[in-house]
Amino acid sequence: MDYQCAQCGSGNIQKIALIHREGIRTYESKTSSDNIANFSDRATKGVSQTEASKGFAPPSKAPYWVAPIVALVLLFSTQWLFKSVFGEPGNFLKIVLGVAFFWLPLIAGIAGTVWFNFFVWPNSKSQWENSYHCNRCGEISVLSKD
Repeated sequence: MDYQCAQCGSGNIQKIALIHREGIRTYESKTSSDNIANFSDRATKGVSQTEASKGFAPPSKAPYWVAPIVALVLLFSTQWLFKSVFGEPGNFLKIVLGVAFFWLPLIAGIAGTVWFNFFVWPNSKSQWENSYHCNRCGEISVLSKD
C-alpha cells in the first residue's frame, strides 16, 4: 500500500503513535560534591516530553473513581439543600434521597464508564494507531489497511 497524504498527496507522513513515542525522553544524571562540608552524591531522574508528543497522546480510558466521588458529592449536597429548605427529613425520605441521589448516579456512572472503556475506547485507540500526520501540510489522516 502506498502511504500518502489524502490532502496534498505528499509521501512525507509519519505515524502519530511514532511521533508520540519519539517525543518522550527519560533522563538520569549523577552529580558529586568533593567539598569538605558535603560528601554526597546526588541523582536526578525524570521524564521530559515534547509539545508535539503531548498533542498526539493516545486516547485514555475513563477512570472508575469519578463515579463514586460524584455520587457522594451529589448525595451530600442534596441532603444539605433539602435540610436547609425543608428541615430534617424522616427516615423514609433519607432512604429515597440516598437511592435517588447516590445509588442511581453511582450505578449509572459505573455503567457509563464500563460502556466507554469496553465499546468506545477500543475504537478510538484503533483510530489513533492508524492515524498519520503529514509533515508537509499538517493534515491528520486515518489510513486503513485495506
